[in-house]
Amino acid sequence: MNTDRFVAAFALFGLACAGGARSGYVAPASPSPVIATASEPAPVPAPMSDEALVAQCRERELILRAKERAQCSAAEERLRLKNASTAQPPVLPTATVSPPAVATAPTTAPPIATASPPGSDPAADEAAARVLYDDGLKLMDEKAYAKACPKLEESHRLKANVNVQFFLADCYEQIGRTASAWLHFSGAATRAKSAGQAAKAEQAKKRATALEPKLTRVTIKIAEEVPGLEVRRSGVLVTKPQWDSAIPVDPGDVEVVASAPNRKPFSTIVQAKAPGTFVIQVPPLIASPK
Repeated sequence: MNTDRFVAAFALFGLACAGGARSGYVAPASPSPVIATASEPAPVPAPMSDEALVAQCRERELILRAKERAQCSAAEERLRLKNASTAQPPVLPTATVSPPAVATAPTTAPPIATASPPGSDPAADEAAARVLYDDGLKLMDEKAYAKACPKLEESHRLKANVNVQFFLADCYEQIGRTASAWLHFSGAATRAKSAGQAAKAEQAKKRATALEPKLTRVTIKIAEEVPGLEVRRSGVLVTKPQWDSAIPVDPGDVEVVASAPNRKPFSTIVQAKAPGTFVIQVPPLIASPK
């Protein structure tokens, strides 16, 4: 991504988050202070290097995050006190980010985002999701991405929303999981569009588009289809419609195993660690001796 797009991307997402949706649960009482801060980025001097620009953008993002967390905490406390004094039902349905709109986002949302598994406690799951989201962002602020990603993953699993998904994608990109990052940026764009958050949808879409040239893809070609043939890529079942298609994968060693009844299995490992498409040929499986 070039310098101008990088700076504009952080400023634009800062504006979207400052409007109250960054927390993913309760909008701040008054977004105007954050908007005023995010809408006046310091001009970027022409001779500044790309490295300095990246550092400056990340510093601004950390400042925005700290301010937003403080505002969200204050807003949540005011809402808690208001609910306690008036004995009203929870006010979450009136938040800027409407949970029903997020929960009904099409295709990209995992099934667990719209239905709790048997025996689960939805209230406890949502509470845990909030804590994990906040903890994940704190770890990202500390650049502890390897620890942050699992917390954001679990937060997204328990209570999926556009903010969690966006920052999970950002975390994946930081640790080099480009396919996972691309998938979740695309999902966040769809979810934000469904929730009527046009600016955030556009920002997520731009991040996904920027990752496409960096993707590692694997194409599996089958020389001979035999009855009962099963193909797995790094343990994941590869269905017939996926054969001959360049599927994005996170960079690393990719193991392909093909097996069928009464046939000797075939396996191979490919080091798919760079952008581009890696083609794996599965030869005809040899019949097993009886």
